[in-house]
Amino acid sequence: RIKREQDEIIWVHMVIAFILDITGETIGDVFIMLSDCTKEMTEKMKNLEFARMDFLTHTWNRRYTEELIEEKMRENKNGIFILFDIDKFKNVNDSYGHLTGDDLLIKICANVADKLYEGDVFGRLGGDEFVLWLAGSGDKEADKIRIWEIFESTKFRYMEKGVEMDIHCSAGVVFCDEDVSDFEELCARADKAMYQAKGAGRNTIVIA
Repeated sequence: RIKREQDEIIWVHMVIAFILDITGETIGDVFIMLSDCTKEMTEKMKNLEFARMDFLTHTWNRRYTEELIEEKMRENKNGIFILFDIDKFKNVNDSYGHLTGDDLLIKICANVADKLYEGDVFGRLGGDEFVLWLAGSGDKEADKIRIWEIFESTKFRYMEKGVEMDIHCSAGVVFCDEDVSDFEELCARADKAMYQAKGAGRNTIVIA
């Protein structure tokens, strides 16, 4: 894979052949053959991304999100795991229909995505439940400020096609450390914190 100007990617298939000299003991010549396979590889990458993507919200699906976060955990335990969902989302679907609910999910995901950095992970577990993995800065207070900035992006006044309502979420946060073993443990701890947030009146964050 070759990266050119303006982030253009060219895929090249390379074949290298080593030709021995007359003694048969040392390399006499090297032949290199290059062929452009950009079109083929671009199509393969699109198919791979489609298999990993949640088609509605354009976040990663549950399976790939879990893979990404467990990879991040192996690389560096110093991360922040956030689980959140939309408060009383079932009421939205029941009162206004699933098309409105879907539009709401799309808008929230777009808002959150605008706040993320390269290397962050954002995925949909299912329904209105989402997870985030953020790289920790080492400064817990600074990290808390960033968490709240992202969380604030999930709050807005929804006004579409005669429907008007205030939207907000509840979230559970886990600061990861060496004691966290896997994705499922993170989910369990964050889920417990998220339901504490709901018990506290919703529209807030609880840090586990």
